[in-house]
Amino acid sequence: MKKNKKIIIAISITFIFIIGMLGFTIINIREKMDSSAIDLTQNLLDNIAHQIANYNDQDEAFVKKYSSNFKNLNTQQIQQQLNVLVEHYGYLNAIYFLNNEGIDSHGNKVTHADLPYQDFKNKDSTFSPAINGAYGVWETVLQMPVENGGMLYVEIPFSKYSQGTDLTFYNKTGFACLIDSGSKKIVLTSKTPNVIWNYMQDADELLKEVGFNEKEIKENIYNSIESNESVVVKGSVQGETVYLSLRSVQEDCDWYLCGVIPVSAIQQESNLVLGMLFVAFVLMILSLALVIALVLYEIYQNMKKEKRRYEKTQLENAIYDATAEASDLFICLYDKTSQKLERAFCNSEDILGLENETLVENEDIFMHLLDSFFVGLSEQIKNNEIDQTCTYEAQRVHPLTQEKQYLRLIIKNINVVGKEKYIFFIANITNDVLIQDSLKMAALDAKQANQAKSDFLSKMSHEIRTPMNAIMGMSEIASHYLDNPERLKDYLKKISQSSSHLLSLINDILDLSKIESGKMALYEEKFVLSDCISDVFGIIDMQAKSKNQQLQILSEEVVHDILYGDMMKLKQILINLLNNAVKYTPVGGRIQLVIHEIKSVNKKLVNFEFLIKDNGIGMSQEFLDRIGQPFEQEKNQFYGQENGTGLGLSIVKNIVSIMGGTMDIKSQLKKGTMVRIQLSFKEGEQDDYKDKDKLKDMRVFLVDDDPMVLQDVGAILEEFMIHVDTALTGLEAFHQIEDGFKQQNDYDVVIIDWKLPDIDGVHLTQMIREKIGREIPIVFISAYDFSEIEEEAYAVGVNDFIEKPLFKSRLYHALVSLKNETHEESYNDSSLSNQKILLVEDNELNLEIAKELLEMKGVTVVCARNGKEAVEIFKGSQLDEYQVILMDIQMPIMNGYEATQAIRLLERDDALRIPIIAMSANAFSDDVQRCLDVGMNGHIAKPISLTSITQTIIEVLEKGR
Repeated sequence: MKKNKKIIIAISITFIFIIGMLGFTIINIREKMDSSAIDLTQNLLDNIAHQIANYNDQDEAFVKKYSSNFKNLNTQQIQQQLNVLVEHYGYLNAIYFLNNEGIDSHGNKVTHADLPYQDFKNKDSTFSPAINGAYGVWETVLQMPVENGGMLYVEIPFSKYSQGTDLTFYNKTGFACLIDSGSKKIVLTSKTPNVIWNYMQDADELLKEVGFNEKEIKENIYNSIESNESVVVKGSVQGETVYLSLRSVQEDCDWYLCGVIPVSAIQQESNLVLGMLFVAFVLMILSLALVIALVLYEIYQNMKKEKRRYEKTQLENAIYDATAEASDLFICLYDKTSQKLERAFCNSEDILGLENETLVENEDIFMHLLDSFFVGLSEQIKNNEIDQTCTYEAQRVHPLTQEKQYLRLIIKNINVVGKEKYIFFIANITNDVLIQDSLKMAALDAKQANQAKSDFLSKMSHEIRTPMNAIMGMSEIASHYLDNPERLKDYLKKISQSSSHLLSLINDILDLSKIESGKMALYEEKFVLSDCISDVFGIIDMQAKSKNQQLQILSEEVVHDILYGDMMKLKQILINLLNNAVKYTPVGGRIQLVIHEIKSVNKKLVNFEFLIKDNGIGMSQEFLDRIGQPFEQEKNQFYGQENGTGLGLSIVKNIVSIMGGTMDIKSQLKKGTMVRIQLSFKEGEQDDYKDKDKLKDMRVFLVDDDPMVLQDVGAILEEFMIHVDTALTGLEAFHQIEDGFKQQNDYDVVIIDWKLPDIDGVHLTQMIREKIGREIPIVFISAYDFSEIEEEAYAVGVNDFIEKPLFKSRLYHALVSLKNETHEESYNDSSLSNQKILLVEDNELNLEIAKELLEMKGVTVVCARNGKEAVEIFKGSQLDEYQVILMDIQMPIMNGYEATQAIRLLERDDALRIPIIAMSANAFSDDVQRCLDVGMNGHIAKPISLTSITQTIIEVLEKGR
């Protein structure tokens, strides 16, 4: 008993000692990890400070280099250089002084008293302290001497120094801000919402919030910073303990960086380690408890020797079963002497799909299982060749569930009461393998995504250059055809289309930002599907022709042409997909867009299927699985150049999803790609064909070599109660038209496909004019560019052209126009003559363009340079002197929203009724809605055109009548 008592005392002392050592270890680990985390935080803030200092140095070097542009310039050239410096490099304003005369980037004359900061100590290059300037943001002014004796002042917003970082770390639990040392004002903060200093103005307020309100403590902190020392102190924010870290951005700098890091964030990693130590501690206690239990059990067995063998056997079985169940293992014992599996414990059916008795009684099944891990393993077991612990892994199908699983086998040698045995541990590691595979795939995806984003800027250069080349090329060609109005008009149209495409590239970037932030909205409006497709064709056709590709647009069973929905989003989808098809289809390839109207169960909706097919290089199945992710592009060995931004398919996929549609892509390498888009729109045709009776009883002859075109167009014309005759060849058509003429049953209109299998449309027209006369109106239809044959067609007597596919509205308006022998404009802009308009625009170039466009229509234009000036001009005008106000949105002093609200609040009769139309580069639907919410009547998206500005003004004026 004394011996047993000593054993218990020794175990208790050991247990207490281990607990004490573990506690001491935990305390030391926490302190060391906290210290390491603080050092890491210091390094993070040092990196941020170094980055801000680099941006500051880069600005100074750049402006110094740029100042050489101001030698020997006149006032206008100086103003242009200043404007370029501000517009293209992200500065607020730039001012140039020479001989005490100054001018800023807006063309305004400036005196020394007007400078945002006048207290520069010398004439060297230097930065001013932080100031809150005229633009309502914190800024610094860079003074840069010019070689000719002048001086350049550049106003730089502090927000420019947050490029590439949002001043956060530790997964946005730690935040930083930039403070001006002179004024103690906070000039740059984190972009993350709900951060304490987003609502604070200066460093004193921040220190007070963190708990350092005593004057002496604050002075010590400020003195340390001014001595270029880093300061780390512990405080509390809203009951949470934090570290406050402050350091100067760089030596002899007027700014310092302040970071706030919650202690909980720093201790998060140490808590994980401590948690693991706690688990180990618990297991140690359990182990000690088990040892104590065994010791007590041994003492108890000594007292009752007669039950020792039976109880020992029961305990061994219980331990094996409990261990197997608790650890999700299958455990079995193999006797080396008898060469038999003598015992199998729990979990054999769950892990292996076999019962314990089956494994024990059937030796071949177990040996076959061993060989599935390693060929010949069963023979090594029988020959006792394994003398050390071995591990094997295998893949198999569970015989009961038929699920794929991964198993791990561990073989150990043991000696039980002098008997040599093998003990086998078989574990199901399927979850671990799948987790490892998913982690590898995630790492690979992240690497590919980062590489794609790294290539983004270089790819954007090529994308933007494509429409720019078209604009420059067409401009140069147009200059050689100034005496040919028709060709000049065609070239200008293509320049406009390429400009729209260039604008769409910029919108792609903005769209991606909207999509990722969840702010993408749909703008529902009435639109004509045929016009939308025509615009798309005009943009893509030039690109296809440059590669000698065949671009074809077909329609199948399309009845509805007037729809309600977001036309711009539909254009964006089709242009992106067709643009990809052109890029990745070799020279001389084929590209096809098929538009198919699908019958809908919902009578209020019209369903369309847009099928884009090409015989290009195609895509691999691996890339199809990743398709739609931003910046993703496939590096294809069959295509020499990597074009594109990598945004197109991502934007298309998201827009289709937002519009409630579906997208399906099928592709094979070197065999082409097929993209199927299905979208629904509201029907908008109820009032557009109310005068279709005017086409009743017309006789139309249609010639086309495509039977599907004859069927679809014939159905549309019959709906207008038009008698239709058709032919598939030119000669057959001529004979039928000639027979009708001889029988004095002439056709009212003849519609001819340009390209026919026997004779082309030009020759057929020539035959009709020679044999029948010039009275019958003849219309050419084609899916190709008419500019190639336009002059020849008009020369032989063609009256009009209609692009394929032939939509309902396009046919209707063309036939009505031909019957009335007039081509009416969609709107009459003569009503603008003698109108007086107040134009509000702060950009001189935009002001000049808008003023010139309006004056071309006989409009009297009065100009204002900002919102405040506009309010004063309107306030001093006579009642109803102005018919419309065109209001820019982004302006100094008072923006367009504020100016509109100020006008609406004026106490005069015309303040509420005068139409105010926004002019803005912000063209998203939520931007348009904001304009309407503040009291505006319409919206014109920049860049403006003559058509957009006149048509919008007329529509707004007509609504007000």
